[in-house]
Amino acid sequence: MGYPVLSTWTQAIDKGYFRGWRGLTSDRVRRFIKPNEQCEQGHMDQRRTGIRSTKSSHAIPPPDTINTMEEPEQAPQNDKTNMVFMTIAEAEGKLFTDQTGRFPVTSNRGNNYIVLFYVVDANFIKSYPIKSRHRTELLKAYDDVYKYLRIRGYRPKLHRLDNETSKDNQHRRTKKNHMSAVRAGTPKTYCLSNWCKDLEQVDMTLNMMRPRTQNPNLSAYEAMEGMFSFDATPMAPIGTECMIHVKPAKRHTWGYHSMKAWYFAPALKHYRCIKVVTDSGAVRITDTFKFLHHTLPVPQVSATDRIVKATKHLRQAINDNTTTALDELQAIEHLRALLLGRPQPPPLPEAPVQPASPPQAEEIDLPPPEPQIAQPPAQPVQTGSPPPPCHPFQR
Repeated sequence: MGYPVLSTWTQAIDKGYFRGWRGLTSDRVRRFIKPNEQCEQGHMDQRRTGIRSTKSSHAIPPPDTINTMEEPEQAPQNDKTNMVFMTIAEAEGKLFTDQTGRFPVTSNRGNNYIVLFYVVDANFIKSYPIKSRHRTELLKAYDDVYKYLRIRGYRPKLHRLDNETSKDNQHRRTKKNHMSAVRAGTPKTYCLSNWCKDLEQVDMTLNMMRPRTQNPNLSAYEAMEGMFSFDATPMAPIGTECMIHVKPAKRHTWGYHSMKAWYFAPALKHYRCIKVVTDSGAVRITDTFKFLHHTLPVPQVSATDRIVKATKHLRQAINDNTTTALDELQAIEHLRALLLGRPQPPPLPEAPVQPASPPQAEEIDLPPPEPQIAQPPAQPVQTGSPPPPCHPFQR
């Protein structure tokens, strides 16, 4: 955006001038964009008089204003009406021009001056580089800008030139302040002679923060070019170093696949392409690139970011999980206390484990025992004595 004043930028965001920039809000700008040297180098102006004055001033009461609009009375029993009021803004058709002083460096296209055009009806500022302040250069600039305005429906009726009689050290420079801030933010490796190429994006970012005169709900840029879509035409800080892809048809067999270049403007007539300038000063349009900004590092997800994200997911799961079993709830509560750093009570002693008793034998119903005949006890045999006499039938 060219290091604008934060208050001006946030007001433009709140009015809806940056609808095509997805995710861009005034709260994020205030949070992440800090005061920087580039903004002060381009926009620091002389302190105005009368601010916090120590002199007592008696305010003059404003005169009573008379309301000349007649509003019809609404009767309680008549039909419902819908009164429509509108305001007509007359197109003034004015155009103001001014030539700046000589730029410190001659551009690589031979330009030394800038002609500024201000369209009153659209509150639009357009710059046009010229090589000299000769009449041929000025007439060429007038013809090109008049053609540009006619295509967009603006036909100036009054063209007022600057008489170059401003007071010493009291110039009011909106365009020059913005361009100075942009130039202060470019890296040292970016050639200053490319300043005439930078005017395209400088005009875009400046008019995106300016309200249209006839319709303040639109920005001056949207009144001329339509809504800007950041997704369709990406934009980066002017002078950002980048690596662009070299197409296979334009490189040798063992040539490198990319080359170094510097970004200076979006390619509005191409989808997701940018304009870059190479070491030789040639302008290229590329659709495959990688930015390497000199002060703004590429955001990377660190291990701390992953831990914080995982912790948030765990806390959300803990807060949403209320239908689990009791033992799971106790485990979740313990995990929550660990994450929040709460002290934990000592664990309760476990109950002693009793030894298991041996299994008892299963009782089986058996039939009653059968009666047995008693046998006479056997007589002991004595050794060395004669055998007992035998029965006559046993002989």
